[in-house]
Amino acid sequence: MIFLVTGARGTYGSVITDELRLNGHVVYEAQKKPRKYENPDIAIEFWLSTDFDDAADMVLLVQQFYTRDIKLDGVVHCVKRDDRVNDDDASIFQVEHHIAVNVLNPIFLTRYLRDFGVLTTKARVLFPLDKTEKQKSTPYSISKSIVVTAVQAILKDTLDVFYPVFPDADGTDSVTVASNVCELLTDSIAPKSQLIPM
Repeated sequence: MIFLVTGARGTYGSVITDELRLNGHVVYEAQKKPRKYENPDIAIEFWLSTDFDDAADMVLLVQQFYTRDIKLDGVVHCVKRDDRVNDDDASIFQVEHHIAVNVLNPIFLTRYLRDFGVLTTKARVLFPLDKTEKQKSTPYSISKSIVVTAVQAILKDTLDVFYPVFPDADGTDSVTVASNVCELLTDSIAPKSQLIPM
């Protein structure tokens, strides 16, 4: 199976990518910079340079799959922006950028993948949520609070979308989370609930 993980340099993105590859799947990574591998060929072949702060990059990313006739069996949106700012210092500009990176661009990327036929008919798309919002910046918390509503408004139940709830991002349970995400993406039986605690 072939998957796309956005934000594969992050704690959860990296372990999910590794877990999927250990299980024999092909995984493409989309983020600004490649991960560091002992074998640099992996980064060159499977990393797709993508700036999630730039809406135009979503179209360019889809074109790379479309022109190479690559069909994706699933997408995991681990990309995130969390500028550590004091609540009193949070600006409209920062909130806008957090919403673009954490919500709108991943959703529109998913819509373009669907519209261009890059997603298989049984593809599953995961938009992770956080178990708690403690120690998160105001812009980040605002952006994450509208994910489900925005997905439903833009994608309109046209895809199998799930919202795995990740523990705090210290990575303590990252291996368990990665295993659960891998199972969620590949199990032939879909969960009954879209909201899935990890």
